[in-house]
Amino acid sequence: MVEVGQGTSVDRGGTVSIAGGGSSGSGANGGNVTISVGPVTAIDSGVGGSVLINAGLSEGANGGDIVMVSGLSSYFSSGNISVLTSDGGVRGQSGSLVLQTGKSAIGDTGSIDISTSDGTLGRGGNISITVGDSDNSFYNYGGGSVSISAGSTVGYAAVGGQVSIASGDAESTIGGVGGGISIESGYGAGGSGGDIRLVVGSGAGTMDGGNIEISAGSTTAENTAFGVAGGAVNIAAGSATGSGDNVGGAVAISAGSASSGPGGSVDISSGVSQTTSSGNVRVRSSNSGSVGTSGYIQIATGTSAIGRSGPISISTGKADSGVGGDIRIEVGAGSTGAGGDVLVRPGGTAGAGIGGNFDVITGSSLQETSGSIFLRTHGGSIPGDSGEVLLSTGTALLGASGPIRVLSGSATSMRSGYVHINSGSSFNSISGDISVGSGIASGGASGAIQLYTG
Repeated sequence: MVEVGQGTSVDRGGTVSIAGGGSSGSGANGGNVTISVGPVTAIDSGVGGSVLINAGLSEGANGGDIVMVSGLSSYFSSGNISVLTSDGGVRGQSGSLVLQTGKSAIGDTGSIDISTSDGTLGRGGNISITVGDSDNSFYNYGGGSVSISAGSTVGYAAVGGQVSIASGDAESTIGGVGGGISIESGYGAGGSGGDIRLVVGSGAGTMDGGNIEISAGSTTAENTAFGVAGGAVNIAAGSATGSGDNVGGAVAISAGSASSGPGGSVDISSGVSQTTSSGNVRVRSSNSGSVGTSGYIQIATGTSAIGRSGPISISTGKADSGVGGDIRIEVGAGSTGAGGDVLVRPGGTAGAGIGGNFDVITGSSLQETSGSIFLRTHGGSIPGDSGEVLLSTGTALLGASGPIRVLSGSATSMRSGYVHINSGSSFNSISGDISVGSGIASGGASGAIQLYTG
């Protein structure tokens, strides 16, 4: 064993300096300093010697530092620092690399700071954390993982450590674009692609669960020539492009459940504009393929165990200085077969109450005539008739069937509206009949027909 050291001192211990020789010749290199331990050449016996660099202990102040600095160059690049383990042998693994600060009895533990310096005439250096690939195809070895975890705490009313990932700013006002953040799972050549899970922690006691906020960036640019827009938020499920009866991925948006209070709400609203129109909200299914139907849209409220089920309200906004928006329910045209139906049916009841009403009211006007109601069928094609209009009440098993009343409203200071019943005109045949009759009665007289004036 060779030991190099200095004696102890009550003031300052002696320094040990190991330095390679310098060089002043053109094209010559400075001398190297190599510290290496002896090898063990026997098979299945012994461990290679270790290299231990240990700073000095201090009983009353800070311990000594370990500083590794590469060589400076006045004109070219500074030297590199490489810390790496050697390759594993035919029956072993490569060595691990541990970068860890020590424990602290009182106060914070030491930090680990990995950073590159600023570039004066170039870019700042990159930081790359990469796990090595697994090249063995004979064993079920998974790829190595990357785990980033902040510290937990048991302190009273303390907050667990945060994980912050931020891309770089671009501070140039001419074409500067901020750096992006890409989070991407691996693809599966013979199986499923990797999942991405974004989960916040639960709250206990009287505290709420953590929030997830996804928001695109805003812009303050004033570019009236081309127009600028705030960043978009795009949520898209994966496609299934293989052969067979495959199904595209689904997008599910669900609010949180509650054991005693109301469940969470789902609120979808378009963006507001301070000067022009607000944004649109479109809910639609995509077009079908060559041998299928387009997807349906279902809007339904949930079942209620006690009380009324939730209502569905479809309304357009109020216009302070314009016309209120329309509501259109329209079935798409078909090329073969019958056209699609429109079915509007109020709810029934199994209890003692009456069935739901069907109420159609036109809009009011403070200065003009109120709106009209038009109930009509579409005109028939050249070889066919136009559709009929049937206005009837339902059958009653034990009581009277409901009446049909056609009447105009009352007028306060003008003539009340008239009731006009008229069959359509015919240009090449006879016009339609008007038939007024009371119903057949099997146990009594049929109903009367009364015509009278007010």
